[in-house]
Amino acid sequence: MTARLLEQKRAEAALQKIEKLTGKAKDFRDAYTSYAKSLPATILLSGLGQAVAMAMSKAAAGEGSGGNREAWKKLVMHLEAWLLNEAGEASPYYDGGFRSNGTPGLELMKKITGLDQRAYVTAQAEALAYLQWLKKFANALLAEPEKAAETADASEAG
Repeated sequence: MTARLLEQKRAEAALQKIEKLTGKAKDFRDAYTSYAKSLPATILLSGLGQAVAMAMSKAAAGEGSGGNREAWKKLVMHLEAWLLNEAGEASPYYDGGFRSNGTPGLELMKKITGLDQRAYVTAQAEALAYLQWLKKFANALLAEPEKAAETADASEAG
């Protein structure tokens, strides 16, 4: 599969996920958008395993309102589904028979802790590439129009 086709697959999967969230409450949409923007930095700073564990913790315990807890849960579910199923062979964690066990991120953490360093680094790069699409579409489709414009302007300036 060429890089362009994989990039298209990432974009398509992310768009489908984000479109399903457009009818959610504003606090959920804002929280999801914020978390989708911050998770890549957390991955770069702490690594994929630490970042997923942190997100799982926030999804379980919540952070503030219920919308925030649900936003973390949904973001973890989106990343887990991509790395364990939708990415196919692009992810070393691919498991075509993946079924969530009800705890967002748990199956992904099992893969993270069970495979070698090369697989970990590959999966981390794939997670970052996919999160870029989630972040772009969340900003475009979930954020308030004026916030989306401000973020786009800031991205172009930097």
